[in-house]
Amino acid sequence: MNILALAFVFGTMLVARTPLLLPIEACLILVPLLGFGLRTCLSPLCALLLGMAWCYCALEIESRHRQMLAGQGERALLTGRVIGMPVENEHSVRFLLRVTEGELNGSQVRLYWYNPEVKPASGERWRFLVRLRAPTGAVNFDAFDYERWLFTKRIHALGYVVPGAQHRMIGVDHSVDRLRHEVAQSIRAVVPDEALPTFLALALGDTSQLRPGEWSILNATGTTHLLIVSGLHVGLMATVSFVVCRLVGIGHAAASVMTIVVAGGYAMLAGWGLPVQRALTMTVVYLACGLLARNISLLSRLALAAVFVAMLDPLPSLSAGFWLSFGVVAALILGLSNRLSNWKGNERVSAVWKAQWVAFIALLPLLGLFNHQFPLISLPVNVVAIPVVGFVLVPLVLLSLVMCLLIGPLGGWLIELTNVVTAGVWHLLEFAARSDGLVYIAAPDGWRVLVAMVGVVLLLLPKGLVPRWLGIPKILLLMENPAPLKPEVLRVTFLDVGQGLSVLLESGSGTTLYDTGPSFEDSFSAAGQVVLPALRSRGWQVLDEMIISHGDNDHAGGRQEIIDAIQVGRVIEQGACEASWERDGIWFATFGVGESGSRNDDSCVLLVVVNGRRLLLTGDIEARGEAALLARFAMPVDVISVPHHGSESSSTPAFLNRLLPGVAVVSAGYRNRFGHPHASIVRRYENRSIRLLSTVDTGALEIIMDARGMMTREARNQASGIWRLHGSHHQAGRLIRPDFYRHFLW
Repeated sequence: MNILALAFVFGTMLVARTPLLLPIEACLILVPLLGFGLRTCLSPLCALLLGMAWCYCALEIESRHRQMLAGQGERALLTGRVIGMPVENEHSVRFLLRVTEGELNGSQVRLYWYNPEVKPASGERWRFLVRLRAPTGAVNFDAFDYERWLFTKRIHALGYVVPGAQHRMIGVDHSVDRLRHEVAQSIRAVVPDEALPTFLALALGDTSQLRPGEWSILNATGTTHLLIVSGLHVGLMATVSFVVCRLVGIGHAAASVMTIVVAGGYAMLAGWGLPVQRALTMTVVYLACGLLARNISLLSRLALAAVFVAMLDPLPSLSAGFWLSFGVVAALILGLSNRLSNWKGNERVSAVWKAQWVAFIALLPLLGLFNHQFPLISLPVNVVAIPVVGFVLVPLVLLSLVMCLLIGPLGGWLIELTNVVTAGVWHLLEFAARSDGLVYIAAPDGWRVLVAMVGVVLLLLPKGLVPRWLGIPKILLLMENPAPLKPEVLRVTFLDVGQGLSVLLESGSGTTLYDTGPSFEDSFSAAGQVVLPALRSRGWQVLDEMIISHGDNDHAGGRQEIIDAIQVGRVIEQGACEASWERDGIWFATFGVGESGSRNDDSCVLLVVVNGRRLLLTGDIEARGEAALLARFAMPVDVISVPHHGSESSSTPAFLNRLLPGVAVVSAGYRNRFGHPHASIVRRYENRSIRLLSTVDTGALEIIMDARGMMTREARNQASGIWRLHGSHHQAGRLIRPDFYRHFLW
């Protein structure tokens, strides 16, 4: 049975990562045939194909929703219900709208409403005139994939409410979402401001009120799972419910049913997110197996739970949470089964410590793969924090809210007590975060992760089978940095930061950053979400030079955040940017091109020369700045950043004719409001046979430059899948120099 279950789940995982789709009719025809084949000797293969067919059906439905929304054009009149908890900022509100009328019925759209007259609330039905776009986002190497996240969340389009149009609320649905809204309003009315984010997070799964500093503390201590309602909370609630039922004399069967009801109610109240669904499914399967047949092994129950999760929704295998949750449970089964002789005295404390140790070891390869970091302090912190949050804080939060409705004074006293416990937990986490226990590692290769997983298995095996210490060096392989680049080899990465610019230049012994991309206080920071992860995924803990071309937000928005987060050797900025240096046989020079009085035209320009090949990064210079640059530098270049993102006021014919770049790169946002790059500028490059690449099409673009040629690598083509809606027509790894492939092994 375990083999069939794993084959089915593996089939869904294979299809979820394919860029191709089969017709849903073909899949439906195959399902009964494959179901019959499960009774033959080819049952594992049939289970695999059945999982693939099941996933193809789900993907086809998602694809149709996206195609129908794309066919609506930029503007559409949508009627739907607000689901989830809207996220409110000072000047905007973000919410999820499930369309309830017309051919788009069932589609989900993530909308922004700027300066709204009335803020929509959960459960309300509205009619909006909206402006839609495809669910796209920045795509970078070894980084969080926003497009894949949108796909797993079944968000079919992004957009915003058109200002000035007639929008109106047409009713209120009495749904779980509305209940959550009313509970949230009650919490806001009685809970102090300092404890409000924690109450909302633990009671309703609403983490939008957590402050950036609190997220940093949770990340540094490896305790993010404590404040995000997930399998941990559902499992602890189920455990508390079952134990209480048994203590008051309720039978095993009735206690199991009551536990499922309590866990299901909490899951619904917490938002019914994917982690919660997984945890509830695992709880139901575990308890059902205990009722139907007590001799079903724990691994078999886990395998059945994986099948039910994949049947309910075959897409979660695309998320890190799927692997983390099932990986931890599998490790706990492997590491603790039949090793706890009793639950009396010190054995209880020992069991808690052993469970945390097993989870810590098991998560190392997965955290290295997904997050590129090891929160070493998380082991002792979680030993204390998990029991406090799970068995004290969460029950206190829920009990205090119930008592506020039934017995006001008692509820008020319980809220004060909960506030004290909350403050104590945060003080503990803040103290632990100051210990610098967070270790960043370079993005590991797939084979290193597999070897590390073997090491985890060795460490968790019972004594006497093999020397368990052999697993330690296998896990330590994850901390090995990639081999440095050879001398006179330059790796240039145009990071995908949306409408902005940030370029990372790496040589064997150091790295330089040109611009930081934009930062928006309430939504996106290129420094924190793109630049710093890119540096750390390459193994860099120090930034030798940071060059800021000029002070516009799309180029310098993350300046201070990078200085606060990582050691920066020196900062070179507009107005004082005359500098030159050499590193690893590569020559760098920064200079301003004139005193025109325009911040764009006075951008600090970077020229890099490696083996006679030239790279020129131009900031936001326009026609006047280009003319000043030609007066100072007028030699052909191999790679250039298109001035001012391809605006109509830049890339003059004289500029292009003199520099004759081989490759020009536009760093711009998808369907940005400036229209960059302008169509006339695109034609200007194409008419000169200049290869024009845009981060809109390629995602992050990597160019390797050395004595033998140049080679490109595009992030969109490196991680393709059904969720990837658009991409470059250029093949990843396409050669620029025809003789390069014979000498360069990628």
